[in-house]
Amino acid sequence: MTTTTITTIFAKVATVVAALTPAAISSRPFQRATFATRPLRRWIPSTGPDGMLRMFEVRGDGDEVPIGIQDPGANLVSAAISVTVAYPAQPKLYSYAELYEIEGLIAGDARQIRDAIIAPTGLADGGHQASLYGAMSLDRSDDRIWYQTLDFDAVYYTAQRL
Repeated sequence: MTTTTITTIFAKVATVVAALTPAAISSRPFQRATFATRPLRRWIPSTGPDGMLRMFEVRGDGDEVPIGIQDPGANLVSAAISVTVAYPAQPKLYSYAELYEIEGLIAGDARQIRDAIIAPTGLADGGHQASLYGAMSLDRSDDRIWYQTLDFDAVYYTAQRL
C-alpha cells in the first residue's frame, strides 16, 4: 500500500488534466492557472479572453475524512477535489457562430477530463482512486466567462499520524 498526501493528489490531478490533448481546438491545450494568492474566478477576469481559454485550477475543501477500516500503518481517507476550467463566452474566439457551439466544446472537454481522472492511468494508481460525484456543472452566471466544474471524491491512503 502506498501512502500519499492531499497536495500530491492535487498535483497528480493537475498533471493528468494538463497532459490532455483536447478533442476540439487542440491548438489551445489545458493550462494550469499558476498563481499563489487568488482563486481562478477572481484572477481570470483580469486576463484577456484569449489568455483564459482552458485555464484550470484544482482545489479541495481541505478536509480528509477517514473511511473504512484503518490499517496500523496508514489511514484510508476521502477528500473532495474540484477541477474548474474557464471558457470565454465569445463564439468568435473559437471560430464559432453561436454560444451553443461553445457548450458542446465544454461538454466534450468535461467528459475528457472526467474519463482521464477516473481511468486506471489517472488518479487510480498506487491504491488511490477517484470518482465523480454530483453533476458536471457549467456556470454561466458571468456573461463574459463560463466555468465548468467537475467534483471528484478522491480515496487514498495517508501515513498514520500518532
